[in-house]
This record gives sequence, C-alpha cells and structure tokens, in this order.
Amino acid sequence: MRILVVYKLEACITIIALFFSFISVQTVYSEFYKWVDDMGNVHFTDNPASVPERYRNKTDTKEIPQTNEMEYEIPESAEDRLSEEMWASEEVSPKEYVIDLKPVGSSFLAGALLNRSIKADLMVDTGASITLISRAVADKLGLKHDLNLPKLPFNTAGGIVWQPLVMLKSIKVGDAEVKNVEVSVSSKFKGLDGLLGMNFLDEFNISLNSTSGKLILKEDSPKGKIYGGHGRIWWIKKFRRYAGTIRSIKNIKKKILGQRSSGLRVADIKKTEEYKNVVRVMRHYENLLRKLDSDASRAAVPMEWRAYP
Repeated sequence: MRILVVYKLEACITIIALFFSFISVQTVYSEFYKWVDDMGNVHFTDNPASVPERYRNKTDTKEIPQTNEMEYEIPESAEDRLSEEMWASEEVSPKEYVIDLKPVGSSFLAGALLNRSIKADLMVDTGASITLISRAVADKLGLKHDLNLPKLPFNTAGGIVWQPLVMLKSIKVGDAEVKNVEVSVSSKFKGLDGLLGMNFLDEFNISLNSTSGKLILKEDSPKGKIYGGHGRIWWIKKFRRYAGTIRSIKNIKKKILGQRSSGLRVADIKKTEEYKNVVRVMRHYENLLRKLDSDASRAAVPMEWRAYP
C-alpha cells in the first residue's frame, strides 16, 4: 500500500515557531512578493531583499503558475498489511470538502469559523506549521492577555518575539472542521485576520487549484481498523508531531542553560522570561501528548503507532 499526502508547493509566507528545526521564520506584513525558482516551486515573502537576485526580475504578483505536488509517504509494516486485510470490512469512505477561496493578489483567503462563533478570513499558508490569528480576532474570541500563557518564539527583524499560544475548541472551513487546534496570537498583522497553517491543513490531503480558486480538503483513506475515529496515519502523525516538538524544546532549554559559560548562574537564568517561556510551552506540549496518549490507550491504539520524546 502506498499512502500519499498531497501538498501544493505554494506558501504565502513562512511563519513557524523556532523550535521546529527544519524551518525558518519571517515577520508578517500586509504586502507579499512571489517568485518561482528553476524547479517551478512557488515562493512567497514579505521581504523583497530575500528574493534571490537572479529571480528578482521575474517577481510577479499576477501570474499564477501550474501546481507542483510533493509526496509524503509513511512506510508500512507486514503487521500493518495483515491488520488491513483482517479489518478490510471496517474501511470508511473519506469525505471531501471543496472550499471557495477569495483571491487577494497572488494569495487566497479562506472563510473560517472559530470556536463555532467568530468568523475570520484566514490566508491559506502551507508554509506555516501553525495557524495564527490577529490580536483583534483574539479579542473577539474573548481570549485574555494572560502573561502565563505558553508562548512560541518567532524571529523578526527586531529579534525574537514570543507570541501567545492558545487552544481553540474548533476551526471550521466550509464543512471541514478540526477540533482542538493550537493557534498563536500575533499583533503584527495589518488588515489580516490571520493565517491558516498546516496544523489545520495537515488533517487532510490538500490541493489548491489556483485557476478556479478552490481549496480541496480530503480526509485520509484509513484502511484497516479505525481507532477512536482515526486510522493509522492520523495517529502516527499526531504522536510524531508532539514528540518531535517536545524534543526540540528540550534542546532549546539546554542551550539556554548553557549560557552558564558566559558567567550567568543557573538560578539567574531560570528567572529570565525566555527560560520561563520555554518551560511553559514545553509543559503545554507535554500535556497535549499526555492527553493524546490517554485517548490512544482508551481506543486501544497499537503501541507501535505511538512516539515519545
């Protein structure tokens, strides 16, 4: 069996927490620039200086290139294949959702319903690992300015900025709904409600038709036994994401404590806001993993599908 998750290689801007080791972070502004590399991949940036010099004369906000796709494959074991044969009758038909998007320049906005109460136009961004909302939208949701909230580190022109991390009960785009979605609250947005990131989009196989302006979200096609309403791929991705995040945060914590070489005492380092933020966000993801593991145990999810830091 070959399991594919299809992504359109198009991102309006890369806005991701620093502890994910494979990403870079940029500040959000209201103006974006688009360029296409030699491989046909589409890139978006808010900083024209970051466009490679050989592509600057090709920067275009009107032309819409053809879609390029990438395969993401999760290997299976012989036991998984046996399980799928044993429970073939338990396969479920995946749902597909087609969402009409609103074009804005070369980007697209998706109408979203947050916590089933507040509407927001979120820019679809496959380059953002996490969904972001503006401070104005957060205020409409009644999210308080709590200094004790966990915060994520974002790299800006002025240095690292720690932005609050909150959990929304749900985000619904069209008829596609994902519950318990982490979002970061940013005060940097200008005339933008936020970004719809991969922690929502990754719940589906996604494709974006630039010509028709439609976002297609298709649920995974789980084969074999369904555990707690989800198949093997969903559980594996969820565990790996939380476990990987915790490992990365622990590495940041070690680096911060390593500042002792500069003459700072451990007790003094632990009093810094940076250290406190790291501790808060690590506890947040440890709690998420603990709850996921508890849900997995209740659903009798096989241990080989789970991952821990």
